[in-house]
Amino acid sequence: MITGSRFARDAVFNQVVETFEYKIKEAGIMLHVYELPSCSGDEAQIGKVFSNLIDNALKYLDTQHKGVIRISGTRHLVYCVVDDEIELSRLLNINLSREGYSVDSVESGAEAIRLLKKKSYDLVICDLGVNYIQ
Repeated sequence: MITGSRFARDAVFNQVVETFEYKIKEAGIMLHVYELPSCSGDEAQIGKVFSNLIDNALKYLDTQHKGVIRISGTRHLVYCVVDDEIELSRLLNINLSREGYSVDSVESGAEAIRLLKKKSYDLVICDLGVNYIQ
């Protein structure tokens, strides 16, 4: 079983890029790295994923065209927190936002229903004791 933890993603990625730096320059390839989302996982396995992506891009380069490698990622999940306990709602919002999620917080079931009619969410975290939910 692979266990995961938070790690220095940029350091792992930079180490992989350094490994391929000579081949990238020799082939005249432009490497564009855009902001990557934070993640948790096995550092060695994530390094292998990055390494395989760059290695495959180099192997299968169409020599008739200028090579460009673009690396980017998104992690934009949107959560809705429904809780009339303001402090708990605030803590959930802070922690989920730190992990890269967008969070909308409301204090009542009626507010949640209004939001849900306007916007879709990947996850709704709801205190079932909140008014209008019972």
